[in-house]
Amino acid sequence: MFKPGLINRIPRKFFEGLDKISRETGLPIIYHLKKAISNYIEDYKDFEYATRRRKNITNEKISVREFKKRFNV
Repeated sequence: MFKPGLINRIPRKFFEGLDKISRETGLPIIYHLKKAISNYIEDYKDFEYATRRRKNITNEKISVREFKKRFNV
């Protein structure tokens, strides 16, 4: 769960970068934080799928369409 004081724990150099991006885009810092975390989670899920697939080398080869269907991507 997001804690209101979390933004106070961001290192100053990151906050300054976020503040600059926020001013340039006109969007709040929290928007950019949520977007960055969301992208990280998606990348991590992709990494986990790839790692599991690599460990199980006996898996049959499947098309991109079948992959998306199986893993709800």
